[in-house]
Amino acid sequence: MIYAISGPLIAMILFIMPTLSTYLIPALKPYRSIGNFITLVVGLLCVSVMFFG
Repeated sequence: MIYAISGPLIAMILFIMPTLSTYLIPALKPYRSIGNFITLVVGLLCVSVMFFG
């Protein structure tokens, strides 16, 4: 049970939050790239395990 919750939570912290911060904080605009989109997709896949796993 704890693994089902902690895994997606760590994925949100490591993948999704940094990616969203590059789009929400204007000072981080130079760091936007296609890599951010790929990181967001991987993070969403990791979080989807909580719902479909």
